[in-house]
Amino acid sequence: MPQLKSRKKSLRRDIKRRILNRARKRAMKAAIKAALEAARSGDEEQLQQAIAEAYRMIDRAAQKGPLHKRAAARRKARLIAAIERIRAEMAARQGES
Repeated sequence: MPQLKSRKKSLRRDIKRRILNRARKRAMKAAIKAALEAARSGDEEQLQQAIAEAYRMIDRAAQKGPLHKRAAARRKARLIAAIERIRAEMAARQGES
């Protein structure tokens, strides 16, 4: 445990920040997962809303600190690439039928 007053305050601040950062990262991951599920469902309108929400959460995480801005850009690019792969798989399955 810290002895100095400033270190005690720093510890309190760090704990609050860790809780907020975890919540933001958790929300971001949930939004990404929802976007991928929307892509699998095939509903285009729902997919567009889910992508917008995922982008919003990723950008917010980058802005508020738990994610670096380049890591945020990479996550957005990988999200779109994954959605395109899902779309291609679905098109291939429909082509087989």
